[in-house]
Amino acid sequence: MRVSDLEALFASAAGKDDAARSLVSGLRGISPPMAREVMFRATGAATPRVDALPAGAAAAVDGALRNLLEPLRTAAWAPHVYRNRETDEPAAFAPLPYAHLAATFNEEAVNSISHAAGLAEQAAHIPSPQRHAQRRQRLLNLVQEEREKLERRNASLASEAARATAAEDLRQAGDLIYANLWQIEPGQDLLDVDGQLVKLDPRLSATENAQEYFERYRKAQSATAQIPELIEQGDVELLYLDQLATQIAQAPGFAELEILAAEWQVLQATEEPSRKRKTPAIRRPQPLVDDDGNMVYIGRSGPQNDLLTFELAGPDDTWLHARGVGGSHVIIRWTRPGEPEDPRTVEAAAALAAWYSAARESGGVEVDVAPRRYVRKIKGAGPGMVTYRNERSVRVRPQPEEALRETLRQR
Repeated sequence: MRVSDLEALFASAAGKDDAARSLVSGLRGISPPMAREVMFRATGAATPRVDALPAGAAAAVDGALRNLLEPLRTAAWAPHVYRNRETDEPAAFAPLPYAHLAATFNEEAVNSISHAAGLAEQAAHIPSPQRHAQRRQRLLNLVQEEREKLERRNASLASEAARATAAEDLRQAGDLIYANLWQIEPGQDLLDVDGQLVKLDPRLSATENAQEYFERYRKAQSATAQIPELIEQGDVELLYLDQLATQIAQAPGFAELEILAAEWQVLQATEEPSRKRKTPAIRRPQPLVDDDGNMVYIGRSGPQNDLLTFELAGPDDTWLHARGVGGSHVIIRWTRPGEPEDPRTVEAAAALAAWYSAARESGGVEVDVAPRRYVRKIKGAGPGMVTYRNERSVRVRPQPEEALRETLRQR
């Protein structure tokens, strides 16, 4: 390519476009990293704006392009890996030393491009603690945004409900008019009944005024009839989001976090039918076991809560959940269902339910304990959302599995 061609390319680009993007769109075989390297070598900036290029930039870009493509003729490749300066993990690789990458990362020469690519690919699949924390925070932020949106919707519905209460005044006005038809004169614009004032339309008869009030009342009632149900649904959705946020915050590893991310994606796909998501398989967790072989299971996601409670547990098994806060379902599968419960196992399971809840940092937590037969899924609600009855409560100190080894052990 001639310098004049590059000048024409930059001249035709919109002023807001960066020059590297113009190279990618205008030249065949130029990747975004290559284009950024060319611009960095030519101008000292990887993504300068086209309208900010200095005089003679096209000639400098032409020279940088020729230098970068020289190994195509000489085969003098020099693969490099670029590592994060804080974590030392591979972040990028290139067939040649790339100055714009070296300005940000630590540069390391390697013996082959396949080795460089392998290192970068391996790093992409092994999350660092920093990326793990960032992934967790991004998910928490998304859940919080959804929660704030639901809170605003519920507040709006509550305002509408208040207006529905005011609609009763319309019905009372109509009743007062009918009760006092005999004293309303044609053209009258106000009715006073023992100090209670009712506005009248002087163009309408008394009967027509009453009918107008009743019609306005019926419209108000119809518009707000579904509000209590909608508010209740919103409250359940808020509880589900609290459960999801708690499980995200407490996810012990990247695998558990990705399961919760998949749960979130399914939720978004449900709300937006155009976004199709495949429902991930639900893994059955490994139980903790007491000396008698009774097994304690902990749900680490909404779908896993449902699996344990409604598929794994029998009607005479025991269900536990921290009262009034988001968290995990805990199930005790008894080796001899129907016989008296082992209080030590129940207390240990309650301590786990408290630990895997939003109340983990509390000194004491109320945990509800109920036979599984009395737990019911809330129709239309998110996974893990239930109602229950015939429960009793125990107050326990939250404890992780490690603190309960004398009572429970890993299977």
